[in-house]
Amino acid sequence: IPMDNVRGDWGDSPYVTLTICGTMRLSDVLSHLYVLIPVLDARKHYYVGDDELEKLLSRGEGWLKDHPERELIVSRYLKGRSTLVREALSRLTQGEDAEPDAVLDTAKKDTAEEAIERPLRLHDRRLDAVADVLKRLGAARVLDLGCGEGKLIGRLAKETQFAEIVGVEVSSVALSRAADRLERLPERVRAHRQCVRI
Repeated sequence: IPMDNVRGDWGDSPYVTLTICGTMRLSDVLSHLYVLIPVLDARKHYYVGDDELEKLLSRGEGWLKDHPERELIVSRYLKGRSTLVREALSRLTQGEDAEPDAVLDTAKKDTAEEAIERPLRLHDRRLDAVADVLKRLGAARVLDLGCGEGKLIGRLAKETQFAEIVGVEVSSVALSRAADRLERLPERVRAHRQCVRI
């Protein structure tokens, strides 16, 4: 789908038109989509753990075991987490002569390629732009109202130019995450950044 019908030079949007043809139960189609949309999207940003493994096996019951791209689907759905991929394939192929280690190597390669090819998110681009403007203007003191999880503060704290950085946020959960983010900064950065307050 084009980004804009009038401005063709803007390129394609991240959306697609999908047509599904066939005669089947709606619940079967929805189970397929439940598994395949995250596989195709590759933007799952939350933690992938045992519960995701169980969801995959539950939603893939009856079709995933015999799917020709089973290994790829499992690897991408579980975001290349080797132990989960191995267990899922083992449970799917019980009684078959499968080689989970070969699939695991493919999963590692896919994960490495995704890390290289991962698009820079718009939010990250905005944060970089704000940090660049503050550096270019020679700002020494920064007040980040609505600092969220402290992503901008974390970027700025690495720069020696800023004498004081203050973050303000109403969400206690976000503030806790921001504090954790700052604690994870290297010791050499934290040593000269005692002025950061949240």
